[in-house]
Amino acid sequence: MANQTPLDLPVPEDPIAQIHALAYDLAYGAINNKWSSIFDVADNQFVNTEDTSEDLNSYLTVKWKLDYPNIEFLDVLNYLRKISHRIAISKIDGRQVSVDCYRITDKAISLLEKAFPASIFISYNRQQSSVFALLILQTLKQEGLGVFLDIRNIAPGDNWHGLIEEEVKKRENFICLLGPDTLQSPYVRKEIRWAAQDKDKKRIIPIFHNNFKPEDFKDEEFQDLLTYNAIVVTEETAIAYESALLQLLNYFGRTP
Repeated sequence: MANQTPLDLPVPEDPIAQIHALAYDLAYGAINNKWSSIFDVADNQFVNTEDTSEDLNSYLTVKWKLDYPNIEFLDVLNYLRKISHRIAISKIDGRQVSVDCYRITDKAISLLEKAFPASIFISYNRQQSSVFALLILQTLKQEGLGVFLDIRNIAPGDNWHGLIEEEVKKRENFICLLGPDTLQSPYVRKEIRWAAQDKDKKRIIPIFHNNFKPEDFKDEEFQDLLTYNAIVVTEETAIAYESALLQLLNYFGRTP
């Protein structure tokens, strides 16, 4: 997971965020020579023509399941600009198709000046990891990332249990802070179970700390946590914690 690009991030749930995410990804792919900055579009859908990159087709199929936002929205928000109309040849059946040609705008390229905001849930045992959790919260929020931590985000009178489950399930990223006794908390165990229900779409990031390492992890129910690319605080020093925070920022495309 450490080598993920923005193209690998889950699709946001919010429809408006989806538009911005698609614009960001199209610009990212063009800048990194994965596809052209010009796209063929017919009936508000990207067209699989002779000029269409295989990488673009793969991206749209794998990430969006071909259910991406309407191209007109990208046009209205000035992320794409129509530059011409032409006839192209379909790769699928060789037919001629009437297409509009769009080019990525400077506005879309400018999105790349900072990484696309990620949605993150931090799971932790208060007795084991409160200080570290608050440090992560502050660090990620300073970088403009959307982070949920229950000690700061739950207002008096909220349905605590229901809100926590909702937040875990709707966030694309799940950070789990693991110390020697973390999994003695029934609440952390519930949060991990909720995250695991959607593990194919959610990025799960275990962070071992407090003199606890992956080789010390013996919990039979959650052995899957060892299959993820974890961050390990190698020793209880400020430098080691700072290194872990830098690794975490790199996961989300931030390089201070």
